[in-house]
Amino acid sequence: MERGVLLFWLATVGLLATAVFYGVGAAQQSRQVLQAGGEVATGDVVAVVQTVDGDTVLARKEGGAPVTIRLLGIKAFDTRLQKDESTAFAHAAEAELRQLTVDQPIRLLLHTPAKDRHGRTLATLFDGESDIGLELIRRGLVLVYPVYPFPALPSYVREQEIARQQRRGLWADPAVAARAATLLREWRQSSP
Repeated sequence: MERGVLLFWLATVGLLATAVFYGVGAAQQSRQVLQAGGEVATGDVVAVVQTVDGDTVLARKEGGAPVTIRLLGIKAFDTRLQKDESTAFAHAAEAELRQLTVDQPIRLLLHTPAKDRHGRTLATLFDGESDIGLELIRRGLVLVYPVYPFPALPSYVREQEIARQQRRGLWADPAVAARAATLLREWRQSSP
């Protein structure tokens, strides 16, 4: 076999092995986050140990096991999308959620249903009296997600409209704002 062909196949095998290694690691981390089996209740104070994305965190009560918490009423764009204009806002939402929760005692308000279809706990997170999901909406970093109705939904919708009118965050980018408007229409049609 020629040396060039041999180097080509060695490089190909090396790249495949690297892809498998990182793919398995990412899948394990994702599975670990979704299978976090801690228990929490309304009023519990937790520490956020990991920000998964712009609308999901991994948290734990003192001395407890971690629990995956999906912030009720909001939806961030996906950070895994490549070459998509919304990705910058997905990363901004994740960074802001991390900033709002890092080293802070976070109080939970659980909702009904208590879990989403992925098994994540649905909750509103509070830093003192501040609703963290509502703050992300005010900054234009996430969208109101009405699929699981809850009492504060009207105030979330009102704050989103203010952010849209003032072109905050994602609402300042016409392409992302158009995509957001399409998603909001779809979610409204599918919500109860």
